[in-house]
Amino acid sequence: MASESTKVLVDGILFDMDGELQLKDDPDESKLRAEVTRFEVEVIAKGLVLLPGVMPLLDQLSTGPESAGTRWTIVTSATRFYTPQALKSVEIQIPEHIVMAEDVARGKPHPDPYLKGAENLGLDPAQGKHALIEDAPSGVRAGKAAGSKVIGVCTSHTAEEIAAAEPDFIVEDLTKVSAAWVGTQIELTLETVQV
Repeated sequence: MASESTKVLVDGILFDMDGELQLKDDPDESKLRAEVTRFEVEVIAKGLVLLPGVMPLLDQLSTGPESAGTRWTIVTSATRFYTPQALKSVEIQIPEHIVMAEDVARGKPHPDPYLKGAENLGLDPAQGKHALIEDAPSGVRAGKAAGSKVIGVCTSHTAEEIAAAEPDFIVEDLTKVSAAWVGTQIELTLETVQV
């Protein structure tokens, strides 16, 4: 696959967080919650691995001007039980404006989580001046519906599967993304995959 370098200027970034479990239409919610918790405990016990490029990108975002405030957060379908433990296990601090499963009535594939994430960062989703980094086709579609510039990452699906969801850009992984501050905006440089 060929690649090319692309620059994108945004006001903020929303990151998806892997480790989702979505079970639907279970009439016994207490059993569902117990199963989700059991699964999350097992995942944390087995250990998580930080994907390539995550820490350098977060380090680049942390160098922004104080006047810009926090311009990135995580939007995840994972629970309040799992998310803090998962992030701690890979030494990522919980961002101030994080959105977790319990924060929205409708999760992905609905745009609600990403709309909430943009709102939490003080961004107007209708302006389309924020980027979303997402690795699942349903999340790509949710991000597009939320007005995000979506960067599809090929860490859990093939480039062809990601492309079928119609992201704005596709990258192999986060080693192909870098960030630099331009005033209070973030300039992303992407080494995109051409499908």
